[in-house]
Amino acid sequence: MEKKNTMLLTVIAVATLLVAVVGATFAYFSITVEGGTSTTAATMQTQQLPTITMKTGESTFGIAATVQDMAMNNSGARWAINTSDKDSSNASSGKGDETGLYYWSSEEKKYNLFSISTSGVGATTENDGSTYECPVTITLSADKAISELTSGDLILYLYSKGGDVEVSDMNASDNTQDLIEDWKNSTKTYLMNTEDKSSGHSGENGCATERGCYDVSDLFKTSNIEKKLYTVVIVKNDTTSSDGEGTSVLASMKLVNKSSADQSGLAGKDIRITIISQLDKAGCKVITKAAE
Repeated sequence: MEKKNTMLLTVIAVATLLVAVVGATFAYFSITVEGGTSTTAATMQTQQLPTITMKTGESTFGIAATVQDMAMNNSGARWAINTSDKDSSNASSGKGDETGLYYWSSEEKKYNLFSISTSGVGATTENDGSTYECPVTITLSADKAISELTSGDLILYLYSKGGDVEVSDMNASDNTQDLIEDWKNSTKTYLMNTEDKSSGHSGENGCATERGCYDVSDLFKTSNIEKKLYTVVIVKNDTTSSDGEGTSVLASMKLVNKSSADQSGLAGKDIRITIISQLDKAGCKVITKAAE
């Protein structure tokens, strides 16, 4: 009987030790997002862990152009603007139209899709300087079908600001865990271009092999099409950050008026795209590879 009790106590002790080790190795942080800023604090018995905040930004972008805007002798990029920001300073040559239909910007406009930051851990704690990986799925959807859009007409750019962001190809089979594993093993390069990368985007060029560049023209072939991008946002626990925004993802979109093709059929079309960013249910966790 005494031997059985000893074995039982040994099993309990080993199980308790395993739980403690696993709990100390993987720290997960959940976030709920309801269109604005929402935070959830995470704590452990022996460590003070940060609060991780995800703040959503603009989500619907649009372009509408006149016949003159789409003339073959007037080639170049027409940049999308936030659909709630169609004032005269951003309007195209159709800005005097009473319906307010025609709107686009002659300069690239980058909008904040979302930002993820940490707070609540001071410089004296053992977690200062830690880095976290936060998987976020970005879902793209068209407002309505526009059959006149063809390949190379509509280009979406994503940029990272304040930190590294890994990003997949459009509708790739890679999920966020695949991105993380490949990145850790240095088998693939997934890092998105940073905010200061915009040279060469004003012309008729497409994406080639540029990370964070996507031809979304076929999103408008029929109604109710959705495309997904998988991203992993690398967030550093930096309490000294001046803006407190952490790592952000920005987006811009251009309609390319080609010098070699008649695109007059796009005149008067209200081209809108909605982008929704959603954190993975598992939330964020401590990263095991330092951001580069």
